[in-house]
Amino acid sequence: MGGTRERITIDVGNSACKARRWRLDAGATGSAPTRIDAWEHPTRAGVGAELARWLARVPADARAGLASVAGPELGRELELALGARLVAPLDAGLASDYRTPETLGADRLFAARAAAELVGRSCLVVDAGTAVTVDALRVAPDGVRTFLGGAIAPGPRLLADALHAGTARLPRIEPRADTPALGRDTGEALGAGVVHGLRGLVRGLVDAVGRDAGLEDAPVVLGGGARSLLGSEPLPGRTVLLCDDLVHLGLLAALRDALDGPR
Repeated sequence: MGGTRERITIDVGNSACKARRWRLDAGATGSAPTRIDAWEHPTRAGVGAELARWLARVPADARAGLASVAGPELGRELELALGARLVAPLDAGLASDYRTPETLGADRLFAARAAAELVGRSCLVVDAGTAVTVDALRVAPDGVRTFLGGAIAPGPRLLADALHAGTARLPRIEPRADTPALGRDTGEALGAGVVHGLRGLVRGLVDAVGRDAGLEDAPVVLGGGARSLLGSEPLPGRTVLLCDDLVHLGLLAALRDALDGPR
């Protein structure tokens, strides 16, 4: 069959709600989806109405997947805006070794699902945003994919905000990727601590999580809005796959399972 199908993915993070509109080629099994539109709004009350305005230009039969770390009230706003488009509950399609699955953020699971689709084998998944998560995914020889767990650390804005809020006179700074490590004034010194500290934090966590998971030499899938702050060579000596829209691609894979059946 020819033609196209459209899908909507919504990733509701701590700071921003991001929606993506995708086109799937109906006659090309396994072909990469094409992102045809994007929308973003701060995660706060009223975001549901804003999303509904954006959805007004999307075909009514476009099905949607949602991953949210926001509270239940905001979740209800978004579910109301999506209406019959929403496919829920949506299963990430992963087994899990997590001891408290009820506390596991859906964004981490769907990021891991995207990584599984992208590399097809055991890997580490780094999502750098408001928080930085470093997670381990094991893919067994029989194809079973298991989320093993990982680490959660503050992202660059949280680090910068903490230095400002927790001290008497340090200013709030905007982290920049080109900040030198040798700060020659207080602003530069703060930027150095945040940006270069973040890079060291990510490298250290990747090494430690990989070691504990038995995945020392596994490839790393790296995404998130703060990814650029990690520099042009974020993890020297490692195989790194950079990925835009990491959580969204995991949602797309789960939508495919729900609507078309697992491959």
